[in-house]
Amino acid sequence: MTVISSPAVTANCHGTSVADPAADAHDLQATAQLVSIENTRAALLRLDKCPSDGSAMVALWEENREIIESEINRRFRPTPDAGLLEGVLAGLVSQARFFCEEVDHPKAWVARCANLESRRVALQLRK
Repeated sequence: MTVISSPAVTANCHGTSVADPAADAHDLQATAQLVSIENTRAALLRLDKCPSDGSAMVALWEENREIIESEINRRFRPTPDAGLLEGVLAGLVSQARFFCEEVDHPKAWVARCANLESRRVALQLRK
């Protein structure tokens, strides 16, 4: 009997391969995270070259919506309006030129920048 040593595949008592749904789900989730990171990286690099790239802005928003909304919600409770969101997104786009592919992790960079842009917008509203 051959033992299969893959986290997603195990052998049952008859020696046939049986997929492990938990391992498959984990692999799928890890792959989705890698794709999201690469999509974020590509969007940031495109926005560095062309800040008016609409598809890059959409990709940045779609791949990082939860992160951006979380940072906005920390400053503006209970729910920010569309104008606040636009201000934060515009700030993210303008800051994309400071993203350094060799040093920065794309998702961490977006979270940091969304935090700073939310703070900036909050301070502007207090004036």
